Amino acid sequence: MVNIINLSGFIEVSPRSLFTKYRAKVLRIRRLFDRRNVATKTKDAPVVFELYRGKSRRYLDTGIRLRAGQWSTDIGMVYKTPHAREYNRTLDEIEEQLQQASGSAFERYG
Repeated sequence: MVNIINLSGFIEVSPRSLFTKYRAKVLRIRRLFDRRNVATKTKDAPVVFELYRGKSRRYLDTGIRLRAGQWSTDIGMVYKTPHAREYNRTLDEIEEQLQQASGSAFERYG
């Protein structure tokens, strides 16, 4: 680890601490399906958003329930169901609202 030292002796900052402080303020959002591994071809499981900020993690239920095989983990989207477009549009809208809310919170509170 390389330290950046101000020659006047006022500040000592390392790149790792800068990254940690930046990462603590950023809200990271991830779409998850069947996080508890309960979905089968006959049993539904919820689609949730996993929200990270720093070291804390929260889960937000979207109200969308799918069966095994109706979710693409590669792209994080619903497929192989008649309502796939509607569900994907709903997920996009919720994600956009979360990003806007987190941005406005940072503008207010820094």
